[in-house]
Amino acid sequence: MKKKYNFYLTILMLFNLICFIVFFKISPVFADNGAKEILVGQSCDLSGPLKKAGAGLRDGALAYFKYINEAGGIRGQKIRFITYDDQNNLKKCFENTEKLIKKDKVSILFAYLGKYSSKIGSAAAVDNKILFFAPLSGAGFLRKPVLNNIFNIRPGIDNEVSSMIDALVLEKKIKRISVFYKKDDYGQEGLRYIKKALKKYDIEVLNETSYLNEDKDIESSVKALISTRPGATIIIAGSAPAAKLIKMMRKAGSKTMFLCTSFASGNMLGEILVNQGVGVVVSQVVPFPYYRKIPVVSEYNKITKKFISAFEPGFIGLEGFIAAKALCKILFDIKGNFSLKKFRISAESQFFTDLSGFLFSFNRDNHQGSDKIYFTQLGPGGYLSPIKRLSDVYENRDSQHDLRFFKEK
Repeated sequence: MKKKYNFYLTILMLFNLICFIVFFKISPVFADNGAKEILVGQSCDLSGPLKKAGAGLRDGALAYFKYINEAGGIRGQKIRFITYDDQNNLKKCFENTEKLIKKDKVSILFAYLGKYSSKIGSAAAVDNKILFFAPLSGAGFLRKPVLNNIFNIRPGIDNEVSSMIDALVLEKKIKRISVFYKKDDYGQEGLRYIKKALKKYDIEVLNETSYLNEDKDIESSVKALISTRPGATIIIAGSAPAAKLIKMMRKAGSKTMFLCTSFASGNMLGEILVNQGVGVVVSQVVPFPYYRKIPVVSEYNKITKKFISAFEPGFIGLEGFIAAKALCKILFDIKGNFSLKKFRISAESQFFTDLSGFLFSFNRDNHQGSDKIYFTQLGPGGYLSPIKRLSDVYENRDSQHDLRFFKEK
């Protein structure tokens, strides 16, 4: 009887062992957490109007992921970075995102480019309970309310414009401040933050102008701005409309100081304006990508040059690199296998974590990693240079006199 009992007990134990092995082999939780790869997905513009920005963003992140993989990955797990081209088309972005989640089974959606693409990516991440990390957008909906699976590295649009207001009022003593913005919800959000920042100094916006139709609206904006003679004009617009407004106002004799948010893309703005943009200030959300005395900038240049054949340093490329480095730091700090809950715990434990010259922090009530804004200005030839204060900006006394040595050939 005892032998028969032992026989059945052995059979039962073998059966349980087989069930255990089969369960964990096919279990989605095991497939996600114990896989040899960490799957990271991105949809961005690689062949449309923002292709240069999209390629820079992808390449900066890809270079760092390749560097980590070459060093052994995240505790033996390699990162597989999958990027699909959406041509700045929201329908394609939606299709790409669906493919990344349903077909590729990514655990992380990463570095989506722009507000509207980020709306698609973040909504999909929330619905599918996966991570949405480091979008290139300063939009408020990505920051409030704080959600468990959305983490930003870059500062918000509120940080950019409030830094401008503080510098203008406290340093330059300029109180006559106008605003030119794209008449969409992002531009209007920026305008609200400007008004809020001015309110603490008991100042109101001198006048606000906007555009939807570049040809018609910008011309009327120029007339309105010229008539009020602002000491400074803050621009929340893409590089092409921003450049057009600056050219027209300077041609009309305006002496206003122009300050553009990172939305304008300083490099692209410089390519359009060349010598007509001398003294234009552009805010940035990462350090100057050519200043290699900052260790993370040196790493970016060295590592990206190694892994990306057609490498050109840039702010967006550096932002992608830093975002990838922050993601890997959090993944390294996870105790055990990856899960969204464990990622959140690891992320919210980051307190002024130093990525070799770039600091980021998260906590339970704040999923925005950095608040730091950097200022740059356009110089002769359209080249950007870093500035520490607005008093370092080239003076725009008279366009013909100041630029007589820098005329386009």
